[in-house]
Amino acid sequence: MFGPAVIDKGEKFEEKVDLPGVRKEDIDDPVEGNRVSVSAKTKEEKEVREGDRVLHSERSYTSYARTFELPAPVSDAGAEAAYENGVLTLTLPKRASTTTKRLTVH
Repeated sequence: MFGPAVIDKGEKFEEKVDLPGVRKEDIDDPVEGNRVSVSAKTKEEKEVREGDRVLHSERSYTSYARTFELPAPVSDAGAEAAYENGVLTLTLPKRASTTTKRLTVH
């Protein structure tokens, strides 16, 4: 789990990350330049009660964090994130390449 797949689609990158059992509110995915970070946390509590007595209690806390670099910088304009059926999909447009300006020496 949590091994992202990154696909180069020409004008954009598409990243898919499996995060089963995670609520979308618990996902953080900042993008800066060509670095993408994905982190998520889950909290699950189960109790079996009989009246006011707890007979059985299970607690599970898990956190995930991964940062990786894309081959080119991406633009936050037009970037999208969707989470469906336990899969986070990031669509990250590539930043327009900057041109080199030559200076004339006087």
